[in-house]
Amino acid sequence: MVAQGNRINYEEEAIEQHQFDQEKWEKTIEGIDYTDIPKEEKKKEQKERAQPTTAPLDFAGLKYVFIGLGILAMLGLILFLIQNSGALGPKNKKIKPLQASIDLDAIEENLENTDVLSFLQQAIQEGNYTLAIRLYYLDVIKNLSEQKIIKWKRDKTNREYIQELGTHTVTPAFRETTRIFERVWYGDKLLTKEDFQYIQPQFEQLLQKIKTV
Repeated sequence: MVAQGNRINYEEEAIEQHQFDQEKWEKTIEGIDYTDIPKEEKKKEQKERAQPTTAPLDFAGLKYVFIGLGILAMLGLILFLIQNSGALGPKNKKIKPLQASIDLDAIEENLENTDVLSFLQQAIQEGNYTLAIRLYYLDVIKNLSEQKIIKWKRDKTNREYIQELGTHTVTPAFRETTRIFERVWYGDKLLTKEDFQYIQPQFEQLLQKIKTV
């Protein structure tokens, strides 16, 4: 067989041996880096390893942080003192601070036990002259009741009070102030300071007259 003959000839051929030159091989591979990390990344990695893992504390920066916190705390304390009027308000206990709002329903519900004049002064100071006329009229009713000229009841109408007064000496003045009050309060008209100063004396005169009867 040809194939077998060829194989036998091949096996019988002398194999030429070549001596391995170790010195030449070492020169060939000299300088070759077999690692997968590129040189740039390797240098970066070595640089990162050389740096310390924790940064030193910036004591100068911390100083400014504490100063800022101190300023904020001081501002908060000042704001707290301003909001609490008792801390910065007048120490004289006779001076009463103005009420945050005037509750007419509460005043009318407890008219006989309410200091209407204090709320009246507040309304005037706030420039709410329409409300001041309403409070003036309530004060007139209160004084008439205290003088036993009328019997105050919350559900009574102004006309009923006029009828109850009859021919009393204060009836004409009370009728006039009732007309003024109803025109101001139900007329949806903003009362100016000049209007109020023109109307105010009539209520003051009526109050003085009631106290002297």
